[in-house]
Amino acid sequence: MAESRAQAQTWSGQRIWLWVAAMMTSAGSLIAFGLSRTVGLFGFIERGWEPAPHAVISAVAELVTLGVFFAAVLRLRRSPGLG
Repeated sequence: MAESRAQAQTWSGQRIWLWVAAMMTSAGSLIAFGLSRTVGLFGFIERGWEPAPHAVISAVAELVTLGVFFAAVLRLRRSPGLG
């Protein structure tokens, strides 16, 4: 019960800004990553997964961050009494 209350408090607005900031930063980073490898981003163009392995590590880290955010949102919505 105490854990549920702590979760509800976290999502009630005290720290939700941190979750949203992490999600938006990750999404923005992935968008910039995609743009830099397709049409370019302010004149900057990369090809493929270079510089390796940094590009792969960065993309995986951003995808994991987005996955954790959306998993937490789904868990919250499915938990009775927290939504």
